[in-house]
Amino acid sequence: MTNDREHAKLERLTFFSDAVFAIAMTLLVIEVRLPELHVVSDHSLAQALLHLLPNYIGFIISFLVIGRFWTGHHRLMGMIDTADPALVRANLLLLMAIAFMPFPTAILSDYSLLRVAIGFYTAYL
Repeated sequence: MTNDREHAKLERLTFFSDAVFAIAMTLLVIEVRLPELHVVSDHSLAQALLHLLPNYIGFIISFLVIGRFWTGHHRLMGMIDTADPALVRANLLLLMAIAFMPFPTAILSDYSLLRVAIGFYTAYL
């Protein structure tokens, strides 16, 4: 019975973690905003979409970074038998960092030519 209970705790922790990873990955796309057009034309839309290139790059990089963290997390959770309090605390710290990732991504996407933005994103990683 205890083994089933421990497995259920670990499973809940894994499901919660997967949800945080998924939400953080989804929130990244918010920085890829629909462009505002002052003149509605094919040319102005093409220019506006090109102007969003740093947002696309930020999304792709951060999505892949979070995906890599999730892959490692998934592998690690598969090797663990029980969710003790120390694991839960450590996992929450990791999830806090993952949930924060859309913010440095937004900074980098909006200010990609500024060294402070690049440094902030890099320091976060």
